[in-house]
Amino acid sequence: MTTEEKNNDIVVCAYRKYRQRIFNYISCRIKDSDEAQDLAQDVFVKLLACKRMLREDTVRHFLYSIARNVITDHVRHSCRKKKVDDWLALEAGKAANGTEERIYAEELLGLERKILSTFPRQRRTVYALSVYEGRTAKEIAEALNLSRRTVECHLFLGRRSMREAMKACV
Repeated sequence: MTTEEKNNDIVVCAYRKYRQRIFNYISCRIKDSDEAQDLAQDVFVKLLACKRMLREDTVRHFLYSIARNVITDHVRHSCRKKKVDDWLALEAGKAANGTEERIYAEELLGLERKILSTFPRQRRTVYALSVYEGRTAKEIAEALNLSRRTVECHLFLGRRSMREAMKACV
């Protein structure tokens, strides 16, 4: 049996034995059950992608380390997203004051729509539903029959592309 086959067997056994425990561990820290389920799945995907030798006696500790890191990454991403959203809301409020600011805001909105037209169809739809209609990732996922993680990925990539394109134009 090759090392890769042995690692795959260890991961399968670990999944069967620890999937509920890892989900519980994550859901105690992330209050959204759907998000916790996605993050728990990410833990096992990361374990499967691990190239180093896995041992049955240490895989449990390794799983919890991966889970802790996945939770940390999720929290960091959520905090950054909230900061960006708060900043955009503040700037939008400032831009609404006065005629000159309104004209500038309209030009930026036109530019945003022009940039948005270059996005792939699904990313454009997800971004538009979030930004222009104010829908949450969960609402968008349900409306488009996508996973919440897919919607969040499209939003992340869309916002990043928009930010980079705006920087280049402004």
